[in-house]
Amino acid sequence: NEPFAKALTDLVNTHKPEILLLGATTLGRDLAGSVATTLQTGLTADCTELDVDSDGSLAATRPTFGGS
Repeated sequence: NEPFAKALTDLVNTHKPEILLLGATTLGRDLAGSVATTLQTGLTADCTELDVDSDGSLAATRPTFGGS
């Protein structure tokens, strides 16, 4: 995973995307955590819905579970 994380981090640093989306696969989850940690940025995992508002801000919805 380390070579992939470094390559993806380098791409993000070069191209400066506003949003980076990765699949919820085993590799995608692992890469997302590694890249977010290296870049010292936030990470929202397991989103079920994404929306961009009129200001261009991204809103992510993810399930929460409650109860006993």
